[in-house]
Amino acid sequence: FQCVYLCKLFTRRERVLQHQYFIIRGKALFITHCTINLYWSSLHPLIVCAVYLFCPHTMSSLITLYCYCLLLTDFLALIYCTRCWLLYFMFHYYALQFTKIWTNKLLGDHYNLSWFERHKMLGNNAFLLLIGAAFMLLLCAVIVPFAYMSQLSTVWQCIAAIPVILVNILTLVIVLKLYGTPSVDNYHMRHELTTITIIVCLATAMTLPLLAVTEQWLRLCLINIFVSLACLIINVYQLSNLLQVIQRTQSTTTAAVQLNLGQRISRNISLSMSRNNAHHHSSQLEREMEQLKLIDILYDPAGINEFARFLLGEFNINHLLFLIEVSQFRSHIV
Repeated sequence: FQCVYLCKLFTRRERVLQHQYFIIRGKALFITHCTINLYWSSLHPLIVCAVYLFCPHTMSSLITLYCYCLLLTDFLALIYCTRCWLLYFMFHYYALQFTKIWTNKLLGDHYNLSWFERHKMLGNNAFLLLIGAAFMLLLCAVIVPFAYMSQLSTVWQCIAAIPVILVNILTLVIVLKLYGTPSVDNYHMRHELTTITIIVCLATAMTLPLLAVTEQWLRLCLINIFVSLACLIINVYQLSNLLQVIQRTQSTTTAAVQLNLGQRISRNISLSMSRNNAHHHSSQLEREMEQLKLIDILYDPAGINEFARFLLGEFNINHLLFLIEVSQFRSHIV
């Protein structure tokens, strides 16, 4: 399933890389998340089977495999938690930037920076990944040596499960905060992350009782089965959503091009029939229609919100702020 979706997306790679649906999700984080899920659901089970076939009675290889699986699971959970946090942080940060210009003018020196503006680094991908790398190194320095000394005791299993549980709890809190702000839904990203959260929490809840299994290899295989299935479902869900959006956009673009072509043909026929006066009238009508479209967007609350969201993605929000300030200044004078 994953290979089919990846091949279809690869054939449309130029459209995917330029689509706002893909850009909003963070290119690097989205690709990293999908790559780790692909590894877990395809290559990692083969590695576990190979170690079991060639080194079934070697305790050191079993401990190494346990630690390797633990670190990969923690890294996957951190990547996903980072995606949820960035959606929550960047929405509030850009919403404050949207209103900061005129609130700063009104309040002057009395304007206080918000928490999101004071901690701007928490919205930086590189900074968050650096924190995640430091956390992974801390796990390697503490839990991995303890695993070799305790020979995979029950205490080690419980301690190793704590970081995954904490990250899942943190992700649930962020998702609940996302639903506390109804307008946070960049291209259905909130709905997608919520679905993935449910899948991850269910997989974690199913793997925790497996810690009671006494046989080490059986426990490892069962845990890997649940994690691999969860990664497979998440990857297929994400890739299928992306492919559907790209195909829908492509079909809409094709229909729009055909409609524009038909409009151009009919316009050329009408222009050839009516010459000078008709040409002047049609050009004037087109200019009026363009002005009416912009006016309709600015007067409609939903339209101006969508226009503002588009300008935020294009980093041109200052144009909309100029129009708002001019309209406010005009109403104040009148």
